[in-house]
Amino acid sequence: LLFIVASLVAFNLAARGAGRELASLTIHAEATDATLSNASGTLATADLGAELSLTAAPMSPGWGGSLNVTRTAGQLYLEPIFLNLTDRPVTAEARWQWREEGKVQLSQLTYTQPGVVEAVGNLSLSLTPSVAPLRAELALTGDGGAYALYMRPWWFGTPAETLTMSGPVSGRVELVDGTLQRIQFVPTGLNIADTAGRVEAADLAGQVSWSADGAA
Repeated sequence: LLFIVASLVAFNLAARGAGRELASLTIHAEATDATLSNASGTLATADLGAELSLTAAPMSPGWGGSLNVTRTAGQLYLEPIFLNLTDRPVTAEARWQWREEGKVQLSQLTYTQPGVVEAVGNLSLSLTPSVAPLRAELALTGDGGAYALYMRPWWFGTPAETLTMSGPVSGRVELVDGTLQRIQFVPTGLNIADTAGRVEAADLAGQVSWSADGAA
């Protein structure tokens, strides 16, 4: 169950088809001060703003098309990640395909948060009973600050939650069935510190690999 309160500044829709058959759909929308949440609490926004362009057409199975998101603002929580999009706006574009079982596949995905991270790859999401990542294969480049926003939340409640990082890094992330399976990152001048005082490293370079099955 999704609860939505939104103020749409602009909304344009164009449809094409013959008779009762819809052949294609184009949507352009700009939302501001949008607030939404789901019953499970895994998804929530506050004062969310974004400009969205979407094309859609019937595909086998389901529907598919292109998606472009720009001019983001406000706050977004997608468990366990929280983003302040006013301070750090993002842009994203992808090809998408929706399947009737409530799954969305994003391919040719490019996700950019300037000064933090750029991700390129494929992502599969489940929309029911709640929004959750199922599979992901992403190549990443960014700063150590990306760790605090996108990686550290997965490790809350573990010894790794006290780690902080700064400096440039690139790598790859693989997620299968909603579980982190493989991480590979290549630091070039990365600094690591532990707020608990257990470890500290400076100007790291090389390659670090981890996998859930031990075959890094």
